[in-house]
Amino acid sequence: MPITTDLDAVRRRHDDMLAGLIAVSPAHAADMVGVSRATIYNLIERGELRRSKVGRATRIPVADLVALIERGIAS
Repeated sequence: MPITTDLDAVRRRHDDMLAGLIAVSPAHAADMVGVSRATIYNLIERGELRRSKVGRATRIPVADLVALIERGIAS
């Protein structure tokens, strides 16, 4: 499944969300990029996305998602 390559469309769609967010859940990241949650976890396993744990919650830096879209990586 290809990752959305129109960064402007993603930013418009999630402008208010991106404004104050530093990191998001894998489900939110998948929605922002237009892929499944499993794809997000695969990208983490391949080292293409970083993740942090906050307690039991996994968080992905929004900057990494923007960089992923800019690189146009498809999985």
